[in-house]
Amino acid sequence: ALNEDFNLSTSQSTTVAELADAIWRRINGSRPLAFIHDEPFEHDVKRRVPDVDKARRFLRFEATTSLEDMLDEVIPWIEQAVADGLL
Repeated sequence: ALNEDFNLSTSQSTTVAELADAIWRRINGSRPLAFIHDEPFEHDVKRRVPDVDKARRFLRFEATTSLEDMLDEVIPWIEQAVADGLL
Protein backbone atom coordinates (compact mmCIF):
# COMPACT_ATOMS: atom_id res chain seq x y z
CA ALA A 1 0.00 0.00 0.00
CA LEU A 2 2.94 2.32 -0.65
CA ASN A 3 1.81 5.93 -1.22
CA GLU A 4 -1.84 5.07 -0.58
CA ASP A 5 -4.15 6.79 1.87
CA PHE A 6 -6.90 5.14 3.87
CA ASN A 7 -9.96 6.13 5.88
CA LEU A 8 -9.50 4.28 9.18
CA SER A 9 -12.88 5.02 10.66
CA THR A 10 -16.22 3.34 10.88
CA SER A 11 -18.63 3.87 8.02
CA GLN A 12 -21.09 5.66 10.33
CA SER A 13 -21.84 9.22 9.26
CA THR A 14 -21.55 11.97 11.89
CA THR A 15 -22.15 15.68 11.41
CA VAL A 16 -19.99 18.28 13.14
CA ALA A 17 -23.04 19.31 15.20
CA GLU A 18 -23.62 15.68 16.28
CA LEU A 19 -19.97 15.34 17.27
CA ALA A 20 -20.04 18.62 19.20
CA ASP A 21 -23.21 17.50 21.02
CA ALA A 22 -21.72 14.10 21.90
CA ILE A 23 -18.60 15.72 23.35
CA TRP A 24 -20.64 18.39 25.16
CA ARG A 25 -22.93 15.82 26.83
CA ARG A 26 -19.95 13.84 28.13
CA ILE A 27 -18.36 16.95 29.62
CA ASN A 28 -21.43 18.94 30.73
CA GLY A 29 -24.10 16.31 31.34
CA SER A 30 -27.65 17.29 30.51
CA ARG A 31 -26.95 21.04 30.26
CA PRO A 32 -28.12 21.92 26.72
CA LEU A 33 -25.61 22.76 24.03
CA ALA A 34 -26.12 26.06 22.25
CA PHE A 35 -23.87 27.09 19.43
CA ILE A 36 -23.74 29.81 16.85
CA HIS A 37 -22.52 29.22 13.32
CA ASP A 38 -22.40 30.96 10.00
CA GLU A 39 -24.76 29.92 7.25
CA PRO A 40 -23.22 27.17 5.13
CA PHE A 41 -21.99 27.92 1.65
CA GLU A 42 -24.42 26.94 -1.09
CA HIS A 43 -22.43 23.87 -2.14
CA ASP A 44 -21.11 22.74 1.26
CA VAL A 45 -21.26 19.02 1.94
CA LYS A 46 -24.24 18.45 4.25
CA ARG A 47 -23.32 14.98 5.44
CA ARG A 48 -20.23 12.89 4.85
CA VAL A 49 -20.30 9.10 4.92
CA PRO A 50 -16.79 7.64 5.13
CA ASP A 51 -15.91 5.01 2.53
CA VAL A 52 -13.88 2.41 4.41
CA ASP A 53 -13.87 -0.22 1.67
CA LYS A 54 -10.29 0.52 0.58
CA ALA A 55 -8.92 -0.14 4.09
CA ARG A 56 -10.94 -3.34 4.25
CA ARG A 57 -9.64 -4.54 0.87
CA PHE A 58 -5.98 -3.49 1.09
CA LEU A 59 -5.30 -3.71 4.82
CA ARG A 60 -8.00 -6.14 5.91
CA PHE A 61 -8.85 -3.53 8.55
CA GLU A 62 -12.30 -2.64 9.80
CA ALA A 63 -12.79 -0.22 12.69
CA THR A 64 -15.07 -1.64 15.36
CA THR A 65 -14.90 1.04 18.07
CA SER A 66 -17.94 3.31 18.04
CA LEU A 67 -17.64 7.08 18.27
CA GLU A 68 -19.33 6.94 21.67
CA ASP A 69 -16.84 4.38 23.03
CA MET A 70 -13.91 6.34 21.61
CA LEU A 71 -15.12 9.57 23.23
CA ASP A 72 -15.56 7.77 26.57
CA GLU A 73 -11.87 6.84 26.38
CA VAL A 74 -10.36 9.96 24.82
CA ILE A 75 -12.13 12.68 26.83
CA PRO A 76 -10.87 11.48 30.25
CA TRP A 77 -7.38 11.09 28.76
CA ILE A 78 -7.45 14.71 27.52
CA GLU A 79 -8.84 15.97 30.83
CA GLN A 80 -5.99 14.24 32.67
CA ALA A 81 -3.39 15.59 30.23
CA VAL A 82 -4.74 19.13 30.79
CA ALA A 83 -4.68 18.63 34.59
CA ASP A 84 -1.08 17.40 34.32
CA GLY A 85 -0.09 20.45 32.28
CA LEU A 86 0.72 18.41 29.19
CA LEU A 87 -1.86 20.17 27.02
